[in-house]
Amino acid sequence: MTAHWIIWSFIASILTNGILVSGVLALIYYVGENKSGWLFVHHDQVQVVICWVFTLYLFLMSAVNGNSASNLWGAHWTFFNEMVIVSFVFNLLMVSRIHWLGAAIATFGYLLYLPGSDMPMRWVLTAIIVAIQYFLTVKGEQIWHRRAVIYPLLFTYGGIALVDMALGAKPKDGWFWARQLIALVILSVMAYEYARMLVWLRRKNNQYQQEAVRDRMTGLKNFGTFNTELQALYQRHQHTGQSYWLFELDIDHFKAINDTYGHLVGNTVLETVAQVTLDFAHHLTYDTAVYRMGGEEFCLLLRNGNDDEQAAAMIGTELRKLLAGLEFHGEDGTPFQITVSVGAEFADPEDKHYLDIYNRVDQFLYTVKRNGRDGLNIHGKTIQSSK
Repeated sequence: MTAHWIIWSFIASILTNGILVSGVLALIYYVGENKSGWLFVHHDQVQVVICWVFTLYLFLMSAVNGNSASNLWGAHWTFFNEMVIVSFVFNLLMVSRIHWLGAAIATFGYLLYLPGSDMPMRWVLTAIIVAIQYFLTVKGEQIWHRRAVIYPLLFTYGGIALVDMALGAKPKDGWFWARQLIALVILSVMAYEYARMLVWLRRKNNQYQQEAVRDRMTGLKNFGTFNTELQALYQRHQHTGQSYWLFELDIDHFKAINDTYGHLVGNTVLETVAQVTLDFAHHLTYDTAVYRMGGEEFCLLLRNGNDDEQAAAMIGTELRKLLAGLEFHGEDGTPFQITVSVGAEFADPEDKHYLDIYNRVDQFLYTVKRNGRDGLNIHGKTIQSSK
């Protein structure tokens, strides 16, 4: 075999294997980003299976090519290099102990398959490789973006794997091992940087999705999400009769809080009310979502509520007392407390539009505010008021 053909086959092999790795990483990314259907429910398991199948493919191709050095494509074992790299990147990417176990079995299986498995040093090196795989699985999320950590670890991992392979291989010339190192570096950089880009895209995509559905200050769902989810509940109610409750609360005299204590303190009030209300909702026996509607107004949507006004009154009263018991401090340390006005209503089979319930709740809320604030109105009836 001439050096000319070895070089060209080496280049072609790197390109084809690079494209193959990129395709598999893109497939893993696609599965993870799927937001509906069967893939969404089982995406973790599917991603692990994809990693296992691809690793098995590389195992077989590396074994075949590694034992046919006279073959054009086996002369530089790029399948072995690729298997080393993807075992590193997959453990880093998946952060799954189940995947790590499969990778560990494959790594020791590869050792047993190759000549020289009776050498103690090879077992030590293979154990180090598996230990690094486990470290990546445990610490992957913390170190994924840190090139200063990843590249030294990746090249150390690859170097150990090449030494492990060399101990059991037939003697090769220096040019052969130079090709291994070149392939290792090129494929390592390409695979890691491509995977890193996909992770960055996933995080940005998740960030944009969160910003689209959540209020930036409080982290609660925003009005747009409320609008979508209320419409879905209305349609369910029309088809199944399953009722639901809507509570709307407004912080009393919030403008005065901003004017007296400053907008930063006002923001603290909003954030605290949001968090306390969310914690309160999580402890209810109802499936409850909390939204910031804008300004100082919040809503609670009890998706599986019923038409029990007494239960609704208890929920509204407990929430009002909880928020009234909070203590805030102005910038000069002056303590103050807040009160809230609450309106509540349940779904009505006679509603013609999904926002009808919201319009009624809004009216009930402002009935409380017109009557002196710091009160609760359910289904048009003032249940509790400070006046």
